[in-house]
Amino acid sequence: MVSRPDACVRQSRRTARASFCTTAPLRPLRPPGNSATGRTIFNAINAIVGVGALALPFGLRCSGWPGLVLVPLLGCVCMYTAYLLGRILEVSPLVRSYADIAMMVFGRTGNTVVSTFFFMELVLGLTGFLILGGDNLQAMSGLPRHVCYCMTAVLVFPLCLITEFKQIA
Repeated sequence: MVSRPDACVRQSRRTARASFCTTAPLRPLRPPGNSATGRTIFNAINAIVGVGALALPFGLRCSGWPGLVLVPLLGCVCMYTAYLLGRILEVSPLVRSYADIAMMVFGRTGNTVVSTFFFMELVLGLTGFLILGGDNLQAMSGLPRHVCYCMTAVLVFPLCLITEFKQIA
C-alpha cells in the first residue's frame, strides 16, 4: 500500500487494488482571529450548562431539601447580578473587567481585592484539577500518587503557558 501525505488511501479486502482520493489542503472558513458570535455563545452556554448538569445531582444529593430551595434562589441572584453588570456596561463602555468595575465602585482597594480573588481562583482551580488528574491517573495505572501528580503537572504545565487559544486550535 502506498502512503502519500496529500491523499487518503483505501484498499479493498476483496481486491488488491488501492483507490486514491485526493483531498484539498484544509483552509480556515474564516480569517484567523474571527469567530461567529452565535458559535461563541453556543460554546459558552454548552460549557456552563454541561458542568452544571454534571454537578447538580450530586449537589442536590448532598444538600437535600434546602438545596432544592437554594438553587432557584441563587439563580435569581445570578440573574440580578447579570442585570446590574449590563447596566454598568451601558453607563460606562470603558469598563472591560470585574476589576474595572471594582475600581469604579470601590477605588484602588476594590481593584486589588477583586484581582487577588480572581488570581486565587485560577491557582486553586488548577490545583484542584491537578489533584483530580493525579488521583485518576493513580487509579488507572497503580503508580505511586506523588509520581502521578508530577506526571499530571508535566502534562498540564505547557497549557498554562499558552497566551492565545489559536495556538492550540
